[in-house]
Amino acid sequence: MLTGEKISIYRDTSGILKAKIEGGEEYPVRPIRCFPFTGAGQYLGLFKIESDGTINEEIALISDLKKLDENSQKLIAEELNKTYPLTQITKIHSIKQTTKAIKWHVDTDKGERRFEVKEQRDICVIQPNLIVIKDSEGIRYQINSAKLDPKSLALLEIYT
Repeated sequence: MLTGEKISIYRDTSGILKAKIEGGEEYPVRPIRCFPFTGAGQYLGLFKIESDGTINEEIALISDLKKLDENSQKLIAEELNKTYPLTQITKIHSIKQTTKAIKWHVDTDKGERRFEVKEQRDICVIQPNLIVIKDSEGIRYQINSAKLDPKSLALLEIYT
C-alpha cells in the first residue's frame, strides 16, 4: 500500500484522472473517501479503474491530502466534490414533522429547496456546529449552525 508522498495526480489529454507512482507506474484512478466521511482531507483510497469505469483494486491509501503536491490536492478535491457533493443550508424557513417524514423548506448555496427526511437518524450532528442531513433521495445537506440566523437556529434546535 502506498501513501501520498510517492504519488502525483494529473489528468491525461482525455481528462481521465491518473496517479503516477514514484518509479514510473501510472493508473487511471478514482478517489474514494474512507470512513468517517467528515474528515474531508483525510483517509482517501485511490482505486484503479478499468476503461469501462468499474473500480478494480485499491492502489494507495492517503492518510492526509496535504501530503500530496498542490496540483494533486486540487484535482482530488475536484473529483471528490463530484462524488460527494454537500449542499450548504444557509437559512431554514420551516421544518414540519408528519407521521411519515420531516419536511424541510430551506435556502441553500444552490437556491431554495424543499425536501423530506424519513428518519431522525438521517440528521447527524458531526461537530458542535456541523450538521449533515440526508434526505429521502439520498442527497446530503450540510449546516454550519454558527452561520444561521436566530429563527433558523430555533427551528433546528429540536432536531439536533
